[in-house]
Amino acid sequence: MRGCWFRCKILRVSEKRLKVQYDDILDCDGPEKLEEWIPSYRVANPDKLGTRCTGRLTVRPRPLEDTTTLYLDL
Repeated sequence: MRGCWFRCKILRVSEKRLKVQYDDILDCDGPEKLEEWIPSYRVANPDKLGTRCTGRLTVRPRPLEDTTTLYLDL
């Protein structure tokens, strides 16, 4: 699939690749979660319309959860 982001855990790290286990995708060959090797660093190809950020990576960390609480007095 292209243009999709999936949550995963990194199981192993090599110089050029990461072995990941996806949180929400099951392996088609069994009941386990899908595991695969992916490139650890690769710049994404630009899209035809030029709407995506140039130089973005295909693998990015998950954004930190915003744990701040905002209280307003009305």
